[in-house]
Amino acid sequence: MSSLDRVIWYGFSGKGYEYRVFPLNTRFVDQPGNYCFCGQTSSGWSPKYFGEAESLRDRLNDRFHERLECARRNGATHVAAHINVAGRDARLAEEADLRKAFDPPCNRQ
Repeated sequence: MSSLDRVIWYGFSGKGYEYRVFPLNTRFVDQPGNYCFCGQTSSGWSPKYFGEAESLRDRLNDRFHERLECARRNGATHVAAHINVAGRDARLAEEADLRKAFDPPCNRQ
């Protein structure tokens, strides 16, 4: 699993979160973390969907994610992720902070 790039997204709170960017077909490890389906634009990486998982492997390796097609339709070509062992509440707080800052199209209910 080798990343192509690193990106720091800043949440609504102003906190920065560093993610590594991978092709969509990357096999992830069995670790908790946050992730984002994203696409590259002339100004950098553009988030299409933010999520969190108890296991990045289980959530991202099965190729069926209920928001993946939405993300692809909106220009996602990669997945950015980072391991986050701080617990579920911390992962959910990060996801909410980033969703509030970016309002990604595939996080809208």
